[in-house]
Amino acid sequence: FTMSFAQVSQTGASSFPVTIVTISIAFLTALLVGNFFKLSRPLKILVGFGTAICGGSAIAAASPIIRAEDDEVALSISTIFLFNVIAVFLFPFLGHMMGMDASQFGLFAGTAINDTSSVVAAGASYSAEALEIATIVKLTRALMIVPACLVLSFVEARRMKQEGQSVQWKNIVPMFIIWFMVASIITSVGLFPNFLVPYAKLASNWLMAMALAGIGMQVSFQQFKEAGAKPILTGLATWFMVTVTSLIMQYFVL
Repeated sequence: FTMSFAQVSQTGASSFPVTIVTISIAFLTALLVGNFFKLSRPLKILVGFGTAICGGSAIAAASPIIRAEDDEVALSISTIFLFNVIAVFLFPFLGHMMGMDASQFGLFAGTAINDTSSVVAAGASYSAEALEIATIVKLTRALMIVPACLVLSFVEARRMKQEGQSVQWKNIVPMFIIWFMVASIITSVGLFPNFLVPYAKLASNWLMAMALAGIGMQVSFQQFKEAGAKPILTGLATWFMVTVTSLIMQYFVL
């Protein structure tokens, strides 16, 4: 309810090439490194989704499609959260060290930091202009959650057919995509009052927090201990490649 189609279509067009390339690199790295560490298929996909798009929100959206277990969801979210915290302090330092202006840093932070809140924090600590640019870029990146989940749905359906499993599309295609489009249409035609937008944002944040907390409460510390450092190392490698790719695209390609 917080975005109209006009806002969606006008957001971050200049950052789109960097966004597409970094998302592709994130998925590829997560799968390759995850295979090396012999992570479960859902876990490496979730680490890739969280790093590529928008952290916990992307993980929450992808997990029902691939029928991930609660411990896989919790491990991937914990991994992404760790690097979100690091990014808030590391990225402004790197930006100043490399002499980035507000536009450069906004593109860098928006395409290489996982979670929206961390993008906002890093951008705000750099400058007001960097915050504005980083937020727009991050919004463009976050919108990729819809096509990414659709692609994942078709890939999962194909895999299930190859394994001889019955495919029920109502269980494969995430309902949030349909509701996202419905909400955008309602906002675009002016049926959703503007004064309710802040309350919709607040409700969204609380509901997401409650869902993730519920998952965390079903996972024991022993499960984290058994997983070891492999999910974190996979997340680190994926995040590193996304960061390097963002810089290469900005300085040598665009």
